[in-house]
Amino acid sequence: MKDNNSTIKSRRQLDKATCPVFMYHQLSVHDPVTVRRLCEGIKSHLQCGKYGKAISIEDIEELTNDAAVLVLRKICDGSYCFFGVSPMSYAKSVADNLLRNFRRKKRQRWQEIETVTLLIQPEVEAYFAQKELKNQVENALSKLSEASQLVIRLKYFEDLKDEEIVRDGLSPHRSTDSLKSARCRSLKRLAGLMME
Repeated sequence: MKDNNSTIKSRRQLDKATCPVFMYHQLSVHDPVTVRRLCEGIKSHLQCGKYGKAISIEDIEELTNDAAVLVLRKICDGSYCFFGVSPMSYAKSVADNLLRNFRRKKRQRWQEIETVTLLIQPEVEAYFAQKELKNQVENALSKLSEASQLVIRLKYFEDLKDEEIVRDGLSPHRSTDSLKSARCRSLKRLAGLMME
């Protein structure tokens, strides 16, 4: 009778320990036995899962620890509360998400950009040449005075006619002739800067 009584008592303790509400409460106070049970459940889930044999034991250990820490953190900050989903099931889904992210990162094989050879098409080559020229012009323009930059930008970047620039008072020049001569001087300075 004594043997039977101890078996019933140990079964009740086991049922209580695996009860989701009890487990949630024990995890919220960081009970070491419950945390260890959570880690064992996560680890066995990862080992028996679809990718269990494809990842190393060290990676499984790391994923188990990460999942357990995340679950404990979520319980402590209140972002996971017990509403019918056991902490073990929640931990397994967290572990699955971590495993997917881990496999996604592992799959990427990085290669240095210098070692990649691309087939350059004429349009692509023209685009890069134009972009490089545009960068050179911008760099040289930034070395000019604001007035010189203005007369060049209004004509060539904003496609305004000289009459519009003078009429709307967009530059300090009051006639189209003075605007043209100022732009001509500015273009000569710009060409000199680009030759350097």
